[in-house]
Parts: sequence; C-alpha cells; structure tokens
Amino acid sequence: IRDAAKVLKTSEAELLATGCNDNVTRLDVDFKDFLANEIPSLGKVKALTRNDEVVHERNGEYLNPSFGKNSHVGLFVGEDIDLRIFLNHWSFTFAVSELARGNERLSIQFFSKEGNAIHKIYLIKESNTDAFLKIKETFKHKIQGIEKDEISYEKVEPEKRNENPDRDKFQQDWLNLKDTHAFFPLMKKHAVTRLQAL
Repeated sequence: IRDAAKVLKTSEAELLATGCNDNVTRLDVDFKDFLANEIPSLGKVKALTRNDEVVHERNGEYLNPSFGKNSHVGLFVGEDIDLRIFLNHWSFTFAVSELARGNERLSIQFFSKEGNAIHKIYLIKESNTDAFLKIKETFKHKIQGIEKDEISYEKVEPEKRNENPDRDKFQQDWLNLKDTHAFFPLMKKHAVTRLQAL
C-alpha cells in the first residue's frame, strides 16, 4: 500500500481510508490512554515500523508503558519490544482486516498528520483477537474515512546539522551510554542529527 500510494500521488492513510465501512475502521483514541491501556490487551503481536530504507519487525508484548503527564514522549520497555514514541507526530488510527495469502490479517495502524505510516501492530496466532474486536467496536470514529482538511500538506523541514560538533567529546559520551533511551538526549546535548551521530 505504501508503494501504491506513491504511484497514486496520495498518502498511505488516505488510500487505506478508502476501505472504511468495509475492511477498515477509523478509530477515535486518546493516544496515551489507548497505547497504555488497550494495546497491551492484544497480548503477543508483531510490531512494525518502517521508512523508505528499512522495515523493522519485532514479535512480543507491549509491556511497562510509561507516558509522562505533560510530555508527548512515551515508552514501552520489554525484552522483545522496546519503543520510544513521539506522540506529537501521531494523528490517525485504523483497525484493519485484510486478506493476505488467503488468511485474514488483523492490525492496528497509526499515521502522521501528513498521512504517513508511523507504526503498525499486527496480530499473530498468539494474539488476543477478542481484544482487537472490542477495540474496533469501542473506539469507532464518527468519521469513517479521512476528510481533505484533516491531512496536512506542509513540507517537513529537514533536520539542521551541527556544522562543528566536538567529535571526541561526542564519541566519549557515546561510549559511556548505558541505555538505548539515552541516545536521544545525547544527540540533543551535542546538537547533532541521528545521521551525524552514526
């Protein structure tokens, strides 16, 4: 669907939303509450995040949710799924039922205000299908589809590079990292982009 949306010059969310009232249900959720209280009820699932270069998949449970009261950042910390979530980018949520190789595949899919896929959660054989069906019914949005004025067409500005980072100090701080979640504060401290950091 990502490739099809590019060919059709539309967003993935808008293309997916054409299936509303059929195999797609738009959901109306408070992201913090939904992620912390509803997503763990699905049990073991496949978590999927991707961009143009890579697809990252992990099977596991969404454990130990932590969402600050006045923060747009959330965490899930578990052995299999370890996520840092920036909710200021999240806008649309859908429950999806699609046929894949003759089998029904259920998922919860999240998109940005530009209609780009942010994160997808696929049910697997160990998942709690009843929890999925309850979510689909309980959180059904009054709007089924996406209205044109809901999508943002603003161009996202590229990250600004630090043209003169202290390479030695940065590398020393990198070697002292003890936790994956300290990476973002490290970049902020040195005012470098992810690509520069790597």
